[in-house]
Amino acid sequence: MSIKVQQAVWTSPREMDGLTKFVLVRLAFFADDGGGSIFPSIGRVAADCQIGERTVRNAFRSLEAAGILVMVTKEDAARHKARVYRIDLDALTTLGTVCRPAPHAARYDVPPSPAPCAAAPRHRLPPISHEQASGKDQTLFGDIEEPKVEAIQPIAPKKPKPADTTEAEFREWYAAYPLKKDPKKALTAYRMARKGGPPSPSFWTAPAATPPRCKQSAENGSSSNIRHPG
Repeated sequence: MSIKVQQAVWTSPREMDGLTKFVLVRLAFFADDGGGSIFPSIGRVAADCQIGERTVRNAFRSLEAAGILVMVTKEDAARHKARVYRIDLDALTTLGTVCRPAPHAARYDVPPSPAPCAAAPRHRLPPISHEQASGKDQTLFGDIEEPKVEAIQPIAPKKPKPADTTEAEFREWYAAYPLKKDPKKALTAYRMARKGGPPSPSFWTAPAATPPRCKQSAENGSSSNIRHPG
């Protein structure tokens, strides 16, 4: 830690924004009295200053562009050598302005490192043309129209089916049936005969009788297709 370099940073006539000067003060903490032997990582400076790594990189670029921060040794990962910087005290004591890099300037060449505090990149959308605003876009294949979204019609609930009252009516009819023989056969015959209404008990007492809507034509000489219980 060099008090001399830190004092030079605080009393420097160079104009710079607060974050850039904050980073320079932190770098001066690692320097010797000559301003050299500075080799902290981007992540270390960002953690010490409680700012994002991208902000630290931008500050490094501004200081290098102003000639205040000079790279002495490049990083060599194969030999486990860190990047070493030096603060030029002569450039620090001269008048001038330290400007932040342009938005589209090249990024500082540093190894990839996690940057949880980095802001999301900004995306600029192209201006909307008249064709796009009207819903049509002229392409190589002709006009393209946007699909029309139709309102969804609500689905009407299905009506419940009427309850089958055949068995209930059969039980009432069967109670009055005088010849109670086979209930299953009687129910089958009852279902076939009830299309014209519940048959009367006389239907079962007269074997030759033909149930309503189930009789066949008398001209063809065929008998009823319903078998009577017996």
